[in-house]
Amino acid sequence: MFSLAFAVVGAFTTDPIDQLAWLAGDWSCPKWGGTFEERWSPPSAGTMMGTGRLIVDGKTTFMEFLSIESVDGVLTMFILLGKPSKSVAAPVAFKMTKANAGEAVFECPTNDFPSKITYSKQAGALLCVIEGVEKEKPAREEFRFTPIRAGGR
Repeated sequence: MFSLAFAVVGAFTTDPIDQLAWLAGDWSCPKWGGTFEERWSPPSAGTMMGTGRLIVDGKTTFMEFLSIESVDGVLTMFILLGKPSKSVAAPVAFKMTKANAGEAVFECPTNDFPSKITYSKQAGALLCVIEGVEKEKPAREEFRFTPIRAGGR
């Protein structure tokens, strides 16, 4: 009887990362004089992996490496800016503070900008809003991503 009950309960247990499956995909938007691309893997084995890059005049001018994983039971996004070959910087951790169908909020109050990152799924698009303080003033930046077509931008 115990093994049957365990099998039934286990069948309904999902990994918390699965609630972010809507974020997975290849996304791009016009930004800062070029095209900003962000790619997220589907959730698997408790993690999601992401990359971002800004392409201006055919050259990558900015890169970021991202992961979402559980830390002490809280989904946390880690962001490493810059080229790994040229940097020894540690990633910045943003804890997920809110999540519902199609929206996730990650915050790191000790980071000036951004200190808050909000992803929201919209009809055929993905909105990413970063907020915080820059030069002692509130700052906000929006990325309105659309899917990258298979085989190109």
